[in-house]
Amino acid sequence: MFRFLVGLTMFMAFAFPALAQGKGHAAFVAAAKEMLTQDFKDPAGARYRNTAVYRQIDGVSLSFCGEVNAKNSYGAYVGFVPFYADDSRGTLKEDAEDTLFDTLSKAYCYKRIASVK
Repeated sequence: MFRFLVGLTMFMAFAFPALAQGKGHAAFVAAAKEMLTQDFKDPAGARYRNTAVYRQIDGVSLSFCGEVNAKNSYGAYVGFVPFYADDSRGTLKEDAEDTLFDTLSKAYCYKRIASVK
């Protein structure tokens, strides 16, 4: 039992600083970005800001939230738009009066656990 507790303590000491810096979420963020940009004209050209990994309101699931700027059919950037995404869906705020997005984003982007650059 003592060895288990020592091992667990050592694991937590090394694992949690990496998670707090967002390093432990790289695969999740990549999957969420893929879901978010799957219908973009130029997914590789998407620009992100104010991004972070969040714990959803259920206390278990993760979300990737922030703002994204993407290119339109003419190749011009359209401006930053709020989003939330996970590994199964990505949702953009459609317009300023999108109250459903506002409500759901509070549940998806509930508790910030790691900033993402």
